Amino acid sequence: QLNLSPELNQYYSRYFQDRAKVVQLNNNYVKVFKDIERQLKQYMSQIDQYSTELEAVQAQIETNNSKYLSLNSQADAKLNAGDTTGYNALVPQINAIVDSNIKLDAQQMSIIANYNKTADEYNKLIDRLDLLNKSIDPKQAEKVSG
Repeated sequence: QLNLSPELNQYYSRYFQDRAKVVQLNNNYVKVFKDIERQLKQYMSQIDQYSTELEAVQAQIETNNSKYLSLNSQADAKLNAGDTTGYNALVPQINAIVDSNIKLDAQQMSIIANYNKTADEYNKLIDRLDLLNKSIDPKQAEKVSG
C-alpha cells in the first residue's frame, strides 16, 4: 500500500471510506491482467515449440520423400533392366521409408492438433482480455453492456 501524506489521506477521504480496500481491489484487478499476460506468454511459448517440432517433422518427411523418389527410380530401372534381385533388394528400404512417413504423418497430425488447441485457448484468452479492457473503458463498456 502506498503511504500518503496526512494531507493527501485527508483529501482522498472525501472519495474513499476505506482507501486500503480500494488499493486491494485495484491490486486484485491488476493481478487478473498480469495472470492473463502470463498465460498468454505460456501459450505463445507452447505454440512456438509446436511450430519448431512441426518444422522438424516436415523436414524429415521431405528428406524421406527425396530418398523414396531416388530409391523408387533405382528400383524401376532395375526392374526395367530385368534385375529382379536388385529390385527386390531395394524394396525393404522403400518400405522402411513409407513406414517412417506413416509414423511421421501421425506425429505431424498430433502436433497440429496440439497447436490448434493451444491457439484456440490463446485466442479465447485474447477475447477475454479484450472484454476486460473494454469493461474499464467507459465508452466501450456502454457498447458491451448495451
